[in-house]
Amino acid sequence: VFQCLVCSVFCGDMAEVVAQHVAADRSRQREHEALLLIGGHYLCRLCAYKTTLKANFQLHCKTDKHLQRLQHATHIQEGGARNDWKLQYVTSTTNPVQLRCNVCEYYTNSVHKLQVHASSPRHQLAVELFR
Repeated sequence: VFQCLVCSVFCGDMAEVVAQHVAADRSRQREHEALLLIGGHYLCRLCAYKTTLKANFQLHCKTDKHLQRLQHATHIQEGGARNDWKLQYVTSTTNPVQLRCNVCEYYTNSVHKLQVHASSPRHQLAVELFR
């Protein structure tokens, strides 16, 4: 019934399950992929951060901004190669949540709004007709 449009592969019949999927911690997966080491410079692929000091790069990788971008990029990559085009927007996306109710054609960028939608009489009726 509900689909995550960030990864485009996760679907669930209950809004709470989708909320758990969105809230999952992905910040420790693939964190090494954000690092580029070129000519003694440490480069962050997600944030355009650059330094010659490894310690500074490690500090950068602990910032909220970097961790949010890493979380979002990892979530996108769960959808495989077909989502690679979305990675170019990781740095410009202010709200990485994108959800859809496939029954009602309802789109939102908020888990809370999806939960409110799921409890609405209109949605309940549409689900009954869908089944």
